[in-house]
Amino acid sequence: MNQKRLINILLVIWILIIWGNSLMPGDVSSSQSGFVVGLFTYVLDLIKISYNEVTLSSLIRSVAHFTEFFILGMILVLRFKNIFISYGIGLVIIFTDEIIQIFVPGRAFEVKDLIVDTFGLNWGILIVAGIIYLIKRNQLKSLE
Repeated sequence: MNQKRLINILLVIWILIIWGNSLMPGDVSSSQSGFVVGLFTYVLDLIKISYNEVTLSSLIRSVAHFTEFFILGMILVLRFKNIFISYGIGLVIIFTDEIIQIFVPGRAFEVKDLIVDTFGLNWGILIVAGIIYLIKRNQLKSLE
């Protein structure tokens, strides 16, 4: 299987994962987050670090959103090799993700999630685009 086809498959799978998470009812999504929060609280309790569980839960959910779209940004740049196309497609996916949640019980369109998702997308795009730029620059220098 060639690299472009593999990236296309990875992109489709990742979009389905993102939208699949959005289709989970609020209680299921909260249960998943609660499990992760439980792991963190266990570790923090073990090492005697104090925390606010509501703040910790919010932070973990935000990190999950950021990470989902950070990975999406990386895949988009690898697929399209263009920052602007990647960003445009990423924004469509972000807005679609939030719109899906309007129709799911216990979920809602959240502006905060749009912001966190967009930051994740931006960083994923910028880091991979930067790495591609550095690789190409080094290849050009080695040809001289």
